[in-house]
Amino acid sequence: MDRAAAPTAAMSCLADLPTEWQPVHQAILTDGSLAVLATDVDLAGEHQRSNVAWRAQVKLDPPSRLSELAAAGRARIWTTTPTSTWREGPIFALGSVYPKLDRFADGRWLVVDSLSREPNARVLSPEGIVLDRFRLGIGVEHLAIYKDRIWVGWNDESVFSNGDLHVPGQEVAHSAHAVLCFSDNGKPLFFPAWPEHGGFVVDPYALNVDDTGAWCCPYMAALDYFPLIRLVPGEPARWWRNDLKGSVAIATDGDHVVLAGGYEPDRLALLSLPGTGSGEQAPVLATWSMPLPLRSPGSTWASERPTLLVGRGDTIHLVQDQIWYRWRVRDLVSS
Repeated sequence: MDRAAAPTAAMSCLADLPTEWQPVHQAILTDGSLAVLATDVDLAGEHQRSNVAWRAQVKLDPPSRLSELAAAGRARIWTTTPTSTWREGPIFALGSVYPKLDRFADGRWLVVDSLSREPNARVLSPEGIVLDRFRLGIGVEHLAIYKDRIWVGWNDESVFSNGDLHVPGQEVAHSAHAVLCFSDNGKPLFFPAWPEHGGFVVDPYALNVDDTGAWCCPYMAALDYFPLIRLVPGEPARWWRNDLKGSVAIATDGDHVVLAGGYEPDRLALLSLPGTGSGEQAPVLATWSMPLPLRSPGSTWASERPTLLVGRGDTIHLVQDQIWYRWRVRDLVSS
């Protein structure tokens, strides 16, 4: 679909990390800074080798070394802001094949091995000392912390893959709820009540959190669409119909929402939220194209996987080709 280029974003050019450190995961923290988990082993290269063999449907030869590299490697966290250079963070044992991270308000770090069935969450001190371990289940796709609350969203393959992970009084596994809020020691705090006629949630797709709750844009099996849903502990879910499919990032400000990515990977869309959240249609006010590279020469399709595309608070963040783009909801409204 032909769309105008996205309005000028706030942009920052990111310097390379020292050559001995390879970035493997990036996240936007609550304060809007960018965090990178890097390692001193070639984890990304081994992932790429495995993916090439999988796509070609051939046997991986030599066998995968992912577990070996994770066990031998060290990790380091680096942070930056739009106006600063990289700041060195703690060094610790990598111990994860698919790591994700976020930071608590008091400076502790949460590092999760997203595809492990073991106790896969480590709480680290600001200096990198392991303070606690607990299990968040296999298939952690979304990880977002606000103060001392951990919000988790599981991918579509893992929603029903944690059958032994549940608490008394809950008939289904944690991940069957698709999105869950935990305390900082891994205790479940909030089980969402999705709109009843939507059926079960297959994948939350996008997740953004704030001081009172979370926003997501899930695929709901009975509806075959991706509603905008507001989850606040102790309150019924509020929701709006949304015809944009598969959005992977969401940012909100008052009665406006911006959705990014999805089945049209470069799409940036501004929507309004009418009514009270009782199933009203959220109209699209404008759409634009984000600056993503093309898949191949002559292709008109943008890359499906930018380095990072996520919403935090009122801002959509895109990191691509060492450039950090930021679009605030209010700026898109005024444009």
